[in-house]
Amino acid sequence: MKRTSYHDELLIKFAGEVKKIFVTTTKLYALPVSLCQRLNLKVWRDFKDSVDISLGLARKLVKEIMMAKNLGNGLIQKLQAENMKEENISRIVADFVIAAGDTNADRVRAYRKRKKDLGAMPSTSTVQSGEPVSENVVTEKLLHQKQLNAERCRRYRQKRKR
Repeated sequence: MKRTSYHDELLIKFAGEVKKIFVTTTKLYALPVSLCQRLNLKVWRDFKDSVDISLGLARKLVKEIMMAKNLGNGLIQKLQAENMKEENISRIVADFVIAAGDTNADRVRAYRKRKKDLGAMPSTSTVQSGEPVSENVVTEKLLHQKQLNAERCRRYRQKRKR
């Protein structure tokens, strides 16, 4: 499939709607979902709309990819080769993207929490300035930096394998 501004716009819109799913899901945690649904609260309607739009955009994107036959050997082409119905392929792809978004959101939340916890610690420049700092603080910051670098390397290796 040749990449165009149309496809870029579809992908951006899709990513935005998937993000809205997680934003509205967070708001839904405040009340029981069944109550929100029964009362047709705005938070429920927003969630439902974002899911419906995301699934519609996923179907549209999959259809575009399926129309571009013999281009690549990705998941969609492999599912097509197994004579799977277009609707099922769309569902699988949408589920993967939404699950990836959820995993990424969890990772971001964990990173922000960790960063917030370390926020009370002095910066590296403060440590290097020669001011007296607890050895535990320095060790904790260095350990955190090492973990971040290890994660970056792991992601880089995964990208290179593809």
